[in-house]
Amino acid sequence: MSQEKLCEPAKVYFADLRARKATQNRTAKIKKLFEAAGFDEIVAKDDLTAIKVHFGERGCDTHISPTHVRTVVERIKARGGRPFVTDTNTLYSGSRHNAVEHIATAVEHGFDYAVLGAPVIIADGPGQHQRDRGAGHGQTFQLGQDRRRHRTGRQHARALPFQGP
Repeated sequence: MSQEKLCEPAKVYFADLRARKATQNRTAKIKKLFEAAGFDEIVAKDDLTAIKVHFGERGCDTHISPTHVRTVVERIKARGGRPFVTDTNTLYSGSRHNAVEHIATAVEHGFDYAVLGAPVIIADGPGQHQRDRGAGHGQTFQLGQDRRRHRTGRQHARALPFQGP
């Protein structure tokens, strides 16, 4: 991909998830977002395809429904891709600050293979190590061990289903 293409502003897709007819349910709208974003064109057979999701903190419900994520998983599989659902650990303490508690929280919120139809992988791996924040400030932060990128296609796009009031 050219440097100019990488510097272009990201396109963000929006869908009002209120259903006014049975044919306009959330699943149908997520499928339309998938197509509008061009994901049907960039997922190829056998592509390992990450679906980055926020699994939510323990006790909170501010995350996407796992059944909506399953819709994306099914679209990727229909194209021959090999999807997995992923999130990254947090720097603050909470139920997502290490991979073990993070996966437990994900499962409590319904993010598991039985619901998603795809494996859940915490991108940071199980451990963390400290890094200097730089600029001589002496501050450190935690960085996961596994920093490899999993991405499909030649472009990076985002489709964010939004729930309206």
